[in-house]
Amino acid sequence: YRAEDFPRRWSEEAEAGLPAGLVDGTLFEHEGRWWLLGGLQGRGARQQLYAWYAATPLGPWTPHARNPLKCDPRSARPGGRPFHDASGALIRPAQDCAAGYGRAVVLNRITTLTPVAFAEEPAGRLEPDPAGPYPEGLHTLCAAGEWTVIDGKRSRWQPLKPLLRFWPRGTSGGPPASEGDNHERG
Repeated sequence: YRAEDFPRRWSEEAEAGLPAGLVDGTLFEHEGRWWLLGGLQGRGARQQLYAWYAATPLGPWTPHARNPLKCDPRSARPGGRPFHDASGALIRPAQDCAAGYGRAVVLNRITTLTPVAFAEEPAGRLEPDPAGPYPEGLHTLCAAGEWTVIDGKRSRWQPLKPLLRFWPRGTSGGPPASEGDNHERG
């Protein structure tokens, strides 16, 4: 989409032809190709990493020859756009979902990424501060210029939450169209 009057009005620019059922899609350019990493909807979304590549961000997208590239709930699910560290290495943030959704961010150093080969190795781990405002998890690390965004997780007890499912949708002063869950992200 292209912003005609940001943020109010958008027009469709092109169809990107993304893979059906893509979860946590992460787009980036590496060595002259565009790459799309993500999971696929279903039971394996938290533990399988898939890749597609294309000449442009609009596709057409070709599946990686070795899909799924990784089957590991501790580091497969994308957790932010890959970035280059100070040494120039390509780092892929991933979610550690072994004990539940987005418990920590695992940093993986991609050593090989071609249409027919993939390899990465652990490079670090970021865990939530148990005494901090979001002690239950971290699931996104995204570098954006001088800024780094980290998405944290916490639970809050909401005594009226069970009653929200009975509230008519779209009524003035009512809850939003999606109820979400008891997790708060920041």
